[in-house]
Amino acid sequence: MYPLVLAGLMKVLPFHYPIELKKPFWSDNSRFWRHQPDFQIAMFNQILLLVVVALTFFLARKLFDVNVAWLSGDLDHWL
Repeated sequence: MYPLVLAGLMKVLPFHYPIELKKPFWSDNSRFWRHQPDFQIAMFNQILLLVVVALTFFLARKLFDVNVAWLSGDLDHWL
């Protein structure tokens, strides 16, 4: 399922494949630093991580109790 969602993301977001050496966020002193498509995919993955943590929290709260939910939703265990 993830490849299909990622393919949809690549269709929706404007991906610029040429390497930017003039813009300061993408380069450091005219040296390659970040690639825009990789950065967007990484941000999407971080959003997915937070969604999974929230869903795990709510599921644990429904199945068990609030203490178990907070323990399962603790980001220190996920990262």
